[in-house]
Amino acid sequence: MQHILPVWRNLSNARKIIVVGSTLVAFLAILGVSRIVTQPRMSLLYAGLDAAAAGEVIQALQQKAIPFDVQGTSIFVPIENRDQMRLTLATEGLPASSGLGYELLDSLSGFGTTSQMFDAAYLRAKE
Repeated sequence: MQHILPVWRNLSNARKIIVVGSTLVAFLAILGVSRIVTQPRMSLLYAGLDAAAAGEVIQALQQKAIPFDVQGTSIFVPIENRDQMRLTLATEGLPASSGLGYELLDSLSGFGTTSQMFDAAYLRAKE
């Protein structure tokens, strides 16, 4: 400290401003990097849900105090909670499905159904 004060006093005002400014910039850079590093890494939980199902999933996440992020129709949770939350929500019946899967094929009769109609219904059922 004894050697720093004489050097500081001998600096011009412009150089003092540069030293203080660069110290402040370095401090803010370290603060910003540490904030980025400490935020949880988010991973996709569900995407493309309808509004009702997404609302139910978000409500369940809030009840379990799991941090989440919604971006468009996608719901993100911390990567370390993703698989556990998928299984937990599945046991609760979430996200609620429309109930129309391969049941769409049951309504097709053999008569009057073209192959294009069957292919379209099959693709809808798979989705």
